[in-house]
Amino acid sequence: MDESGGLSGRPWRRLDPGAGGFTVIELVAVMALLGLLSTMGLIIGRNVAQAAKTSSTVTQIAYIQKALVNMATHCEGLPVSSSAGDPGLVTRSTRNRTCWQGPYIPRWPATTSF
Repeated sequence: MDESGGLSGRPWRRLDPGAGGFTVIELVAVMALLGLLSTMGLIIGRNVAQAAKTSSTVTQIAYIQKALVNMATHCEGLPVSSSAGDPGLVTRSTRNRTCWQGPYIPRWPATTSF
């Protein structure tokens, strides 16, 4: 510190009541506005992510539906499967050994968690 009381060699100044600056109310208002905007951004971001997942799921369902129609056309019926997973669209099942002309889809879609 120097003799004038400042670290940089400049003397201390007193703030005049009429000098420019922000009041506490203005600072609080700006902080509230920033909080509101960031909250809205998070909500919109979450909605966009949910819409993307929904769109991806709808696309996968349409893709599987087309594959099932192709398989039903070749095998004169829909595949019968009691377990979750590939009902014979990716790999040949034991029921459709003679009519199967697949694979109807390259791989079974990954599960999506919502």
